[in-house]
Amino acid sequence: MSTMNISAPPKLQILNFFEGKRVLLTGCTGFIGKVMLEKFLRSVPKVGTIYLLVREKRNKTKNARVQEIL
Repeated sequence: MSTMNISAPPKLQILNFFEGKRVLLTGCTGFIGKVMLEKFLRSVPKVGTIYLLVREKRNKTKNARVQEIL
């Protein structure tokens, strides 16, 4: 019979995994992307850097689209 070695609860494992890491989020101007970005910022405070991949759309610059979601 094998035994499982669980060292930390899943939430702590996730927090430890992303600590100091760089994360790339695509689609962050859409509904789900905005939710994911907010969840990362709120739940993983020690994440290193979050990069957002944003494109221009409908006569709006990339910077204007990022400002809308922030």
